[in-house]
Amino acid sequence: MKLLIEFSLKYPKLPKDYRRIFIHLFKTALSEANNGKYYDDYYSVGKKKEYTFSVYLQGPVYKEEMVELGDRRGKIYFSTADKKTAFIFFAALMEQRKKELPIAGGNVLQVIAVRQLKEERVRSNSILVKMASPLCVRSHDREKDYDFYYSCEHPDFEKESKRVVGYQLEEAGFSEEIARSVSIVPVNTKKVIVKFYESKIECSLGYFMLEGDCAALNYLLQAGICSRKSAGFGMGILQAEE
Repeated sequence: MKLLIEFSLKYPKLPKDYRRIFIHLFKTALSEANNGKYYDDYYSVGKKKEYTFSVYLQGPVYKEEMVELGDRRGKIYFSTADKKTAFIFFAALMEQRKKELPIAGGNVLQVIAVRQLKEERVRSNSILVKMASPLCVRSHDREKDYDFYYSCEHPDFEKESKRVVGYQLEEAGFSEEIARSVSIVPVNTKKVIVKFYESKIECSLGYFMLEGDCAALNYLLQAGICSRKSAGFGMGILQAEE
């Protein structure tokens, strides 16, 4: 299920690591809805999150630490493979309408409207996807407590993205055979460096060909692809099917 959240800002600017602003919005919405009944289901330590989001900003100009915007209004696209999650976030965000949420830099964010969007369904085993938010492929070294990120320019990108998406699908309940059959192939892509809190993450934008089981591909379009999905990475938009 996919939602569109329209918002406005007091000032047309955001910090460069603006994704944390919208994570803060989601946390605030869940903590205030139903006396915080569902907050721990998504934001307690170690909880798996089956959703992704992307942010549309008008006329962004990226400065050293800030993003200057051409308009005070923007949009958040929220997508999940779980209907219960969609209903919880929809209701919680609806309650935030017109409320003022103080954010970084003395700015204020307000939710204007929330509505459900029509979704396209995957009907084949090969699809072209455009990334609406950066594709993040992470490898975590537990021994050293260190993360390494693979962009489309890295020689091991296809191997590592296959590994990460395979693990993601197995966690979602797909069989090992189906999960390990899915591949992600860059078509027209570029490397981007994304500021996320105090880190700079190497990610990818552009078009990718996804191949594999039809149901698995549909799940990835709904829940997001690869790593850090619930932090505003990995939302793909269906472009064409072969």
